[in-house]
Amino acid sequence: MEAGLIDYAHPMIMVDRKMKEAHEQLLLRNWDAGMEKLLEASVELKMAMNSVRHIKETENALRQ
Repeated sequence: MEAGLIDYAHPMIMVDRKMKEAHEQLLLRNWDAGMEKLLEASVELKMAMNSVRHIKETENALRQ
């Protein structure tokens, strides 16, 4: 992998994993644990969004 490369794939994989973990906890009626996993998923989602935004801005800058 190129040094300094911003990757969106890993955070997206983590979002999926955290959502599944949240679902499992919520099915068990472990509300606090489920909400914690949802929060973790939202953090990973924000990281993925930031990565995509960075990639988009970088590509736009290279075109100009």
